[in-house]
Amino acid sequence: RGHELGTGFLSPYLWGGRGIEPYASLGIDPKQHAAVRPALEKMWGTGRKNSAEHRQTEEMVRASVRAFLADRKKNGLSVDMPGDVMAWAHQLLYKKAFKRDLTLMEGKV
Repeated sequence: RGHELGTGFLSPYLWGGRGIEPYASLGIDPKQHAAVRPALEKMWGTGRKNSAEHRQTEEMVRASVRAFLADRKKNGLSVDMPGDVMAWAHQLLYKKAFKRDLTLMEGKV
């Protein structure tokens, strides 16, 4: 099947100027994958089931999706597919990895 990139989660905004080249890992072999997987799991993983990290990550995702949908409803906006969902996913991944928030517009860049 090849690599699963979703619908473009490699936004240059998220990685530009940070010394990270997200496309570099697309052609790695299994040995290289095994070497980098722990770092990726630490960055974006949910932690072990029933751990504090897992519960915190689940709550972060739930709170984020609730806030996203409430904002769209409050402002009388529909959910633009896939643009808004991709931007929300960028927000969520950025928050998980870097513990910082992005606006929806920043997530769309």
